[in-house]
Amino acid sequence: MADAKTLDLLLREARSHGNFHDRPVDQALLRTAHELMKWGPTTANSQPLRVFYLYSRESREKLRPALSAVNVEKTMRAPLVALLAWFGLQRGIQPL
Repeated sequence: MADAKTLDLLLREARSHGNFHDRPVDQALLRTAHELMKWGPTTANSQPLRVFYLYSRESREKLRPALSAVNVEKTMRAPLVALLAWFGLQRGIQPL
């Protein structure tokens, strides 16, 4: 079990951020994050997570119709959007 300080950092005090630096995100940082994520437990080691990185404004514009009004501006302003998807159905895994 994680200690209280770790739980505070990860869950109780974690917040979404809407202010971004005007610079690209280092791909080495994204690779490091992926290396950590891939070790998380999954059912039958199915590893259903797929991450699509949207770098261009044009690619983020395609998300606009699906965004809530409060998220449009910050999504368009972000240097990168990570779109997380579940890849279970293609492997015959049914959702709950």
